[in-house]
Amino acid sequence: MGKFGQLAFFVSVIGLSAVGCSSPSASDEDPVAVSQRTSEVSAVPASDDEPGACAESAAPLLKLKAQAPGEPELALPQPDGWVRSTKLDSKLIRGIIVNDALRANEFSPNAGVTLEDLTGKVETPQQAFDAELNGVTQVGGAIESRTPSTRCGQPAMIADYRIQGRPATALIVVAKNNDKLYAATLTVQTAEPDNPTYAKDKKTILDGFQLELPKQ
Repeated sequence: MGKFGQLAFFVSVIGLSAVGCSSPSASDEDPVAVSQRTSEVSAVPASDDEPGACAESAAPLLKLKAQAPGEPELALPQPDGWVRSTKLDSKLIRGIIVNDALRANEFSPNAGVTLEDLTGKVETPQQAFDAELNGVTQVGGAIESRTPSTRCGQPAMIADYRIQGRPATALIVVAKNNDKLYAATLTVQTAEPDNPTYAKDKKTILDGFQLELPKQ
């Protein structure tokens, strides 16, 4: 199973099991964890005055901490009602948010971010896009569309697909830092795509996702 395929599978699982385990009430949370999560959220949008700067986010940004020197700095928009889940955090999966209030058909909408070091595995952004999406097909997903895009001045692609019968959208952003090549993938999925609140939140999450290379 490819690494992005692992995310596609795992966020499907967390969406199925979200109620009662990934969105604890404030009274049940560890105060240290609450404090840490609060400190990671920034409501200050990025400026797009400079070339390559990130577009503004319509929601507070959840900053996902880098795990190695030189890694891109990732920030995930967190609309109201989307709660941070840490149960699948790993070297690959950098953050997941879940909205149990929008749960439908026994599935909670969620958005997950991975970061993969593709150095030595691929040489171009297109090869990176293909490698990431190949992971979806390995777990039975069906790619329905691919649309070229950019994020924060970096090449990106938006892909719509179905996984376990549910619609999902992936935003893949490729960035090179010196001799390192990284692919960050943001996946948003639901079992009720026509829900207007989900549609609005999905656009906010995809449009406002940020990837910035660390300053030299």
